[in-house]
Amino acid sequence: MITENESHRCYSARFSWLQSEVREILQCRSGHESSTESYSNFGLINPASEFSYWRPTRWLARFTDARLGAFPASRRLEQAWLAIHRAEAEIAGADAWTGRPFALFLTLDCPLGTTVAAGPELVKALIDGTVAAFQGSSPAGRLAQAAARIAATTGEEPGLMTHLLADAKRAVLGATGILVHLRGEGVQWNPADHLCVAAQLLITQTAGNTWTLSGAIHAAEQRG
Repeated sequence: MITENESHRCYSARFSWLQSEVREILQCRSGHESSTESYSNFGLINPASEFSYWRPTRWLARFTDARLGAFPASRRLEQAWLAIHRAEAEIAGADAWTGRPFALFLTLDCPLGTTVAAGPELVKALIDGTVAAFQGSSPAGRLAQAAARIAATTGEEPGLMTHLLADAKRAVLGATGILVHLRGEGVQWNPADHLCVAAQLLITQTAGNTWTLSGAIHAAEQRG
């Protein structure tokens, strides 16, 4: 689910199913020069517990009630990315938190009675979609083809997709060279998810028939 990189060498992932709530933690434990192993560790945890290796500090961005509609299983990254762009969001200051570790906290509200398989595909789509929504892409001129393909899958106008991909107003995580690439007949996203060193996903059920996503991004520092 997460790829290994030089600055954050070991990863662990823990899932929990606690009644109607699910918490997903991705923790990256760095600073171990003797080990380059990448691993995953799954286990039950308490939603109120703290991350073992990283400490969230100041918040960088937060958003509420990103409306996902029926949230079909296909193209969930694009659905999350677009919904977050349309949701109310706050950004802490104008300085981008570029190239530095961050923690992500997400709450996914689904309709009552919905069975949610909180597997890696769903979790990765939500994390990548959120990270991408708070990044910009440059140069903007190379986005037209990718934007057209995203528009075709979301039913939106290509011009709007180009604008959102290049929009820097919410890019608290900085700009990436190319946020989305052409791949086959579709696209491949390239958000800075490798810098997401800790993440929590809480899934709850609410009245109504619409899925919504809320969340916050925090700077993160390694525990001593």
